[in-house]
Amino acid sequence: MDATDLDYRARTRSDCIPPELVSRLLERGHVDVVELQAGRGEWFCVLAWAWLLGEQGRQADALEVLAPYLATGWWTAVVAAAELLEGQRPMRRS
Repeated sequence: MDATDLDYRARTRSDCIPPELVSRLLERGHVDVVELQAGRGEWFCVLAWAWLLGEQGRQADALEVLAPYLATGWWTAVVAAAELLEGQRPMRRS
């Protein structure tokens, strides 16, 4: 995983499941699909899955989901982790 590549893919939404589709999947009860795709490295699924875990009081598990992204130093992941720890809904930026 490379922070520059992650940033490009998230900003351009190329080669990824867009956040609007992730939201729709969750709205329709397909949490299992979001979890599966998060495990495959789909950033917007990772973000949603981590937030769902955090809402369940499972911050350690949520941070584990974010860990590979945090390890790259990707600022978007760092902000997402901080928002998770603060209990704030992640902002919809890249």
